[in-house]
Amino acid sequence: MAPLVTLLPESEVGAVRSASASRSELPCPPARPAVVLYATTPSVRGLTLWSDVSDPYSGSKGLRDVMVRETEGQIFTLRNGSMNLSWVAPDGTRWLAEASGLSESSALRTIDALRFEGQEVDDASIDPSWRRAPAPPAVTGTTEFSWGLDYGSREPQFSPEGDRLTLSVGIATYSPAAQAARGAEDTVFASVGGALAVYTTENGRCLRWQEASLAYSLCGNGGLDRLVHLAEQVEHVAPEDPRLRDAADPRDLPGEGW
Repeated sequence: MAPLVTLLPESEVGAVRSASASRSELPCPPARPAVVLYATTPSVRGLTLWSDVSDPYSGSKGLRDVMVRETEGQIFTLRNGSMNLSWVAPDGTRWLAEASGLSESSALRTIDALRFEGQEVDDASIDPSWRRAPAPPAVTGTTEFSWGLDYGSREPQFSPEGDRLTLSVGIATYSPAAQAARGAEDTVFASVGGALAVYTTENGRCLRWQEASLAYSLCGNGGLDRLVHLAEQVEHVAPEDPRLRDAADPRDLPGEGW
């Protein structure tokens, strides 16, 4: 568990309000996308492709038939304009594409042009207008660990819109760039210590990035620049670090939840 245990600089955010570590067992290893594509010009757009998945929208109202990769698939458009497209390949594998920030026709052209080696995408088949996000190491285990920190006032009148700041750390399963395929209009690309990061405002103001096999999420007010500044000062510490000694159990504090 030690590699997950992290802290933010006390001189800038104060003492830890609460800390939590958890472990859970998954029924199978987490899914890993075949490819995560993103672009920032002329505007943010994203496309993520998953293989060997279930159809998440079977029977849903709003599904439309569409031709993709010379077979019939189904497309579903979400309220924010993002699209989910599902189809079954000749070998029986079901594929799922998530796309946002581009037209349906552009998404279909991109997917149709891809070449596969098994379930891996050939880089040469990716249109040069896209960038391919780096993928973390494959996760083969089914044990999931996570670490969480909460900073801010411990007073009963504590407001999550005020000084609250949270840091979450877990095992990375796919690039944070996949967020662009789920809500391009709420995604801003950034960098944390040279690593690709995304800042989103859809569900809280959060910065997400990866370091080796770990995924980080830092949420709070102050804007992108502040969160990047703090993210670049995240420190890995031992579980017995004295700065964690007075941290409360989050279940014992008021104002939980964003």
